[in-house]
Amino acid sequence: MKINMNQEIKSYTGETFITGQKLAACPHCNKALPQLDENSGEPLTLKLVCARALTNLTETEAKQLSGDEKAARGVLTLRIFDGPDEVDLKAADIVALKSAIGNSTYNPVVIARAFDMLDK
Repeated sequence: MKINMNQEIKSYTGETFITGQKLAACPHCNKALPQLDENSGEPLTLKLVCARALTNLTETEAKQLSGDEKAARGVLTLRIFDGPDEVDLKAADIVALKSAIGNSTYNPVVIARAFDMLDK
């Protein structure tokens, strides 16, 4: 299945998350809203979420994954990051991506948006 990896990840308010963005409480309603800081950069895309989730291993993953499994993650990361905007992913690739993203430290909205993009 071909998936556009340059899709931007949106917050629950519909604003695009920006790399380096933090959440801060709104002074009026106390909801957590995306805030820019001095380290802000580019829009957070599905490509970045996938690459970071595959390569930023949790302590448990670092110990439990074999060298071959880590290498497979690296190969998939390179296919996604170095490939065209639309990447042809197999069902097994999507399962691996969803597992890595689900185990990542991304907030639940980012995870939900990424899952939705991978399922379409």
